[in-house]
Amino acid sequence: MARTVLGLCGLLLFRGHIMLDIERMIVLDSDGLEYIYVYFYPTYKEMAFMNAVHQWPCKIGRTDQDPQKRVRQQLNSCAPETPEIALVFQCENSRALENVIHNYMKIHNRFIKHTFNQEWFSTNPDEVLSIVQALYNSPEDIWSRSSD
Repeated sequence: MARTVLGLCGLLLFRGHIMLDIERMIVLDSDGLEYIYVYFYPTYKEMAFMNAVHQWPCKIGRTDQDPQKRVRQQLNSCAPETPEIALVFQCENSRALENVIHNYMKIHNRFIKHTFNQEWFSTNPDEVLSIVQALYNSPEDIWSRSSD
């Protein structure tokens, strides 16, 4: 059974480094040392809501290190703002889980073309959470969900 650990979204500076809080941490496997993370820039979400849209660009990635550190590594001086880490899943096999999530997004035309890497999708954290919950509760149901 997955366990949820809630945190507060925010930005802290620690010894000159940006510290990013994780909004929701879901423990899928307490022995797992790998992670799937979902982050986005707040402006993307705000623009989506202004346009009455419930999906916005979200980065879905994986790491076998601290997820906050991994997201920080992706930030540079060109980042428009500080991202929000909306979800982190602690798991045993992040490559397999990431592959399933990415493929689901691609099948449902959520892949955002023309991005620097291949891991940005038009989605939202609740949708990603529901995909993972469906996978862990009933793997055969995940592919039959509508694309909205």
